Amino acid sequence: MTNGINTYPNWPQTDWSGNPSHANQGDKIIHNGVVYQANWWTSSTPGSDGSWAKVCTI
Repeated sequence: MTNGINTYPNWPQTDWSGNPSHANQGDKIIHNGVVYQANWWTSSTPGSDGSWAKVCTI
């Protein structure tokens, strides 16, 4: 179920001025039909590097 999971580039976390900018450890985001979970703080494209773990395909 993907309710409440943002779709990239609508980041789940915001910067100091309230603009969507990153994900924290454990945050999930959808990109290209795949749900990814952040392994640590990241602002890289979901699935592009080791900061993301693939959760499932939707």
